[in-house]
Amino acid sequence: MLEVLLSLSAIFFLVSCWYRHSNRIHDDVALVPGPESDSLLAGNMHTLAASSSDAAAMAWEKVYGGVVKLHGVLGVSRHVLLVSDPAALCRIFGSSNGQWDLSSRNLASFRSLFGPGIAAVEGADHFRQRRVVSQALTPVQIRGMIDSVQAASRNMRNALQKACLGPPVQLNMLDWARRVALDSLTMIAFGVSLQAIDEPEMSHELLHTFDAMLEDCIGKTSQLKILSARNCCCRNTSKFAGDRSDRSYIFHLNDSVLQTVVTVWERSTERASKEDTKYKLAEDEIRAQIGYN
Repeated sequence: MLEVLLSLSAIFFLVSCWYRHSNRIHDDVALVPGPESDSLLAGNMHTLAASSSDAAAMAWEKVYGGVVKLHGVLGVSRHVLLVSDPAALCRIFGSSNGQWDLSSRNLASFRSLFGPGIAAVEGADHFRQRRVVSQALTPVQIRGMIDSVQAASRNMRNALQKACLGPPVQLNMLDWARRVALDSLTMIAFGVSLQAIDEPEMSHELLHTFDAMLEDCIGKTSQLKILSARNCCCRNTSKFAGDRSDRSYIFHLNDSVLQTVVTVWERSTERASKEDTKYKLAEDEIRAQIGYN
């Protein structure tokens, strides 16, 4: 009996020490206002993910202001800051960008999912890749993209005007932004419009094919969105797709096509490589830039 009591006392002492240490770490956000936790396990994350058109985030912003403190999942992220204040965003992404690096956990997830591309590395590797990739975003290159972006923007404007002709409706602008970005990118890269902005029955058949491929690869999203997402966040994309589906229409670029793409990429970035060999990208980094992982 004495041994049980001593064990319980030791466990209680360790938990108390961890709790106090955790509180000291998060003292800097303790005074930030925010809602109470909705769930012991999921915090506020399930409410945030389940709300349509970011309704929960907008409601919290009206009550608590431009910086809101949320409770994370299972204590892994004890506090999550939801930032919408323009001045704060300007400081985070602008003047003090170097002080807001991704956490090692997020970097590991991005690297496993997308490869060692520009979004999954920090420091010297990020600067080196950005130096090479920036050659594709010169003023001359950007001017060549304007027509495609403007065409997609006009299509979105017309679609929004049509949607506003009827009774009042709440529109998810994040979803619309994704659709116009998809149309713009496919037009710029491949000269093909997926018509993602149009009604579902009018959109390009490839758009539905991509949806079907993604669903077959990772399965339908369950009600436990947060827990199910973990199944695909930290695994190599191509291996995961191969494990979950053997459908004949899910395939990957073969070696010859990949080698052609790598050659084209190397030619387009050879100037930076000639100026300094340290800016030359390895093949796995090139594969990550083009989304072949």
